[in-house]
Amino acid sequence: MIPLTPGLQGLFDLVNAPDKEVRRRCDDMVVTYSDVNGFIVLGWCGQLVPYECRTHAVDHKPDDFRFTPKDLALIAALRDGEVQAKDGKKFAGKLAAMFDKRTKLQACMLTAPDLPTWHLLYFTQRDQAEGGNHWVEGQHVHYRRGQRDGRLTADMVWDRVCAMPPNPPTGEHIRCVDPSEPAPC
Repeated sequence: MIPLTPGLQGLFDLVNAPDKEVRRRCDDMVVTYSDVNGFIVLGWCGQLVPYECRTHAVDHKPDDFRFTPKDLALIAALRDGEVQAKDGKKFAGKLAAMFDKRTKLQACMLTAPDLPTWHLLYFTQRDQAEGGNHWVEGQHVHYRRGQRDGRLTADMVWDRVCAMPPNPPTGEHIRCVDPSEPAPC
């Protein structure tokens, strides 16, 4: 059973809030990774009535950052302690760039046939970084709401979320912290 925490209740309330309150609610809200994952699981299990839930999780690595046979041989040599300093530095740089360029994304979209709005909640591994992410306030998740017949339809947004690489729309930031747990991405 998923406990009803203040953060999880805040996510339920956000989905049902009037459009004019969304920004203020997001600014004031603090959730944990457990709240976000609980919300996604409840949606996935059909417990967020009347909403239907789509979920997507991906670990996208750009094609130009795949390991070559030479890289794999270098990894084997690392294990055996036979790496030359020059090769080791080059490989370490490639590995760091790979982690920087990859995108690990988790997303949940709620839609209801009889309601005019859709809701998207998502985060990437970069959003979970304690420092150096794009939001000065630190770790966060994104929330975006739209109108079914608006400029960005739910299907258009979902196609962007599922694209390779993922390209979800920008949204409001919700502070997300949970120092007692590892990040889920």
